[in-house]
Amino acid sequence: MRLTSKKILGALALTLVWGAIAEESKKSSETQTWDQAFPDATASLGACVVDDYLYVHGGHTGATHQYSTDNHSQNFLRMDLGRAGAKWEKLPLNTLAQGFGMVAHEGLIYQIGGSQATNEKDEPSNLRSIAECAAFNPKTKKWSKFTPLPEPRSSHDVAISDGKIYVTGGWNMGNGKARDQQWYRHGLVADLSRSPIKWEKLPETEQVVRAHATEVFGGKLYVAGGINGTGTLNTIRVLDLESGKWTDGPLFPGQGRMKAFGMTLCVWNDRLYASAYSSTVRRLSADGSTWEDAGIRLQTRRFFHRMVPATRDRLLFIAGANFETHLDSIEEFRAQPLQTINSWPGFRGDGTSHSKARELPTTWSDSKNVAWRIELPGYGQSSPVIWNQQIYTTSTKGDHSETITVSACSLSDGKEIWRQSFESSEPVERSRMVSQAAPTPVADAAGIYVFFESGDLLALDHKGKKRWQRNLAKDYGPLTGHHGLGSSLCQQPDRLVLLLDHPDPSYLLCFDKQTGKTVWEVKRDKRVSWATP
Repeated sequence: MRLTSKKILGALALTLVWGAIAEESKKSSETQTWDQAFPDATASLGACVVDDYLYVHGGHTGATHQYSTDNHSQNFLRMDLGRAGAKWEKLPLNTLAQGFGMVAHEGLIYQIGGSQATNEKDEPSNLRSIAECAAFNPKTKKWSKFTPLPEPRSSHDVAISDGKIYVTGGWNMGNGKARDQQWYRHGLVADLSRSPIKWEKLPETEQVVRAHATEVFGGKLYVAGGINGTGTLNTIRVLDLESGKWTDGPLFPGQGRMKAFGMTLCVWNDRLYASAYSSTVRRLSADGSTWEDAGIRLQTRRFFHRMVPATRDRLLFIAGANFETHLDSIEEFRAQPLQTINSWPGFRGDGTSHSKARELPTTWSDSKNVAWRIELPGYGQSSPVIWNQQIYTTSTKGDHSETITVSACSLSDGKEIWRQSFESSEPVERSRMVSQAAPTPVADAAGIYVFFESGDLLALDHKGKKRWQRNLAKDYGPLTGHHGLGSSLCQQPDRLVLLLDHPDPSYLLCFDKQTGKTVWEVKRDKRVSWATP
């Protein structure tokens, strides 16, 4: 059996030496500005993505703080994100407005409230809040009205989660005069599965706010930044949607007099991202205690813009304003894909089961198409993984697999670089019927992540130094599969995912790569499987 393992290792090394797998990506922090500018410099607009199309509606144009019918954007546009050279396509407008909410759900686009100027150009400004709500069907290209808000509301924000629209903050400007302004201490929620749609009040909060951002993440409704009667804010208020209790979240590190005024939030790749008037984009830390640098730098600082996920690797920053003027630019951040130049970072590579390598050997033997051969320190059924010219393997040793080992060797000649062994947390008697070091690791720029049937989950850097370790058998109960476990780790840029299916309560688990902490877990019925997510 050991000879078979050695042959496979040699063949895989040869395969990866002979072919680069993917093209190198740009630096992770760079954004690129679209050549295709937005038709008008616009702030306080709505934007969302539906079926690979970016939709942008309404907003304010012209000079800052000048309001008239001429200052409402006359555009409802969409752009095909999947077609090179695509142009803006004009769509039928709904009610002209700014400072409204816009979200998408199950193929429909929802526009909620907003403010509207009733005066002509050169007349005294009269900006009033509206209660109108409408839905757009991209297939029929038609708008339809639905239940309006209980009262006019503008300068609010909206979020969509589990088929429900959440409205937070904002005010009712009445007839546009300061004495008519009414701040709202309660948000609203509407279940889109109900007919007719009915708006219900959320638990009241002591704070009032507008020109803020809102998003649902991890079963909680976040209300971030904005402004109230005393000035601009960095405060974060969090509503637990299950308990109905409001709490304070971590202060946002907004800088200068603007703080987090006119900021935007979105959920992208299972993380909560925030963009305020700064070139630095931030995200909520895995434990929810702080706003960390997300490693994204905007070319142009902006607020009253929209941040919209286009795909799992594309994040858009749309229009908005700066201190001098409104903006017509759209910046795009492309997440750096898992590096695969001379690398094979996990089970089936990057998880797509595809490689751009060409002219690889399809047959091999002890003497043919083998670049080199080494003896492993133990027995292992996992696939080797490769990162930056290093090959990583896992193995176990002992009558009860009491020693678990991670090894690194050179891709070019197989020479061992380092080896780290650990004591198994849950030794299991060896037999031909029980898997041994079957789960395949994953690797990224920070290091390698390994999982063993014993329940040991470890992260090591590329020099073999242990970064963190978890005992999943202790946290989730003994792993009692009759034939061990075969599920391998899968990864996203900052997450690990693992399926634990066995005859006792099973789980689908997500971990933070940096700390090893559980981000979320999904309980599953007792079952046996060896699948990798």
